[in-house]
Amino acid sequence: MTKKLLWFVLFSFIFVMSCSNNKAKPRKQSGTAHMEFDNTKYDFGSAMEGEALIIEFSFKNTGNAPLHIERIQSSCGCTVAEYPEFDIKPSEEGIVKAIFDTGGFKGYQYKTLTVYSNADNSPVKLEITGVIQ
Repeated sequence: MTKKLLWFVLFSFIFVMSCSNNKAKPRKQSGTAHMEFDNTKYDFGSAMEGEALIIEFSFKNTGNAPLHIERIQSSCGCTVAEYPEFDIKPSEEGIVKAIFDTGGFKGYQYKTLTVYSNADNSPVKLEITGVIQ
């Protein structure tokens, strides 16, 4: 009976050791996206109150994986953003379009758009400044 127990323990130990060596190892990521803007700041100068300003921010995916914009958060309800809803492949370019409704505003303005994506440098803050007459 002791020999059987010894063999059982030995085989159990070998079985456990062989299973622990075959554990799933985390996969290395196949790459990362990186969002690089031509310019993250835009000064529209001056505009008349009531105008709708359309501002475009160009960017490029300089990473080696597809870039997906998850959402863009505006600092004010007066500014909305449009952005590609499809993945931007490595080396491809895209545009974030900001529409700023100046109605009800006067004087110096500072608005931001925060771009959330799967890029390694997310979030990215875009700034819009200028004076409303």
